Amino acid sequence: MTKTREEKLEYSRKYYREHRQAWIEYNRFYYGGHRQEIIERNKKYSREHLKEVAERHRKYRREHLKEAAGYSSIYLRGHRQDVIERRQKYRRKVLEKLGGKCVRCGFSDVRALQVDHVHGGGCMELMELGHGRSRFYKEVLADSEGRYQLLCANCNWIKRAENNEVKLAILKRREIHKGDIQQLTKFF
Repeated sequence: MTKTREEKLEYSRKYYREHRQAWIEYNRFYYGGHRQEIIERNKKYSREHLKEVAERHRKYRREHLKEAAGYSSIYLRGHRQDVIERRQKYRRKVLEKLGGKCVRCGFSDVRALQVDHVHGGGCMELMELGHGRSRFYKEVLADSEGRYQLLCANCNWIKRAENNEVKLAILKRREIHKGDIQQLTKFF
């Protein structure tokens, strides 16, 4: 006797409910021994299927917008101070690594110091990394090639104007957003 799709699904759910604890233990055991391999495999898949993964994430966020907003606000209520402290800790480490003062004028007030990309392209890197400052600070701390420098806000804007970095960033953003808009119009 052949089972219908619904019967197979119900059987799988029932089996999982009855053996849930065993599955949890097995998954912990397997993941514990193969953690790095799984992470690398997931990264590789995400790189190779970037558009599909991004679309799946966008679709999920659209469908679960209210739930996601509720979860993030609940999380932030309890962890906001932790997030702020962690970001400040990374910033202090970055400022210390890069010398603690502007490389052009020597200004050292930490409130006005900014991490600058020596060869430009900072806007694009931030877009690729996402919105998390902590992730960016980790990149700076891991850098051994000297791609970053510390500038005060004034020197940073002067450098951007001298190298036409502002115009280049705007043009690159427009290119990216134009592609996103074309993708989005397919769904609305």
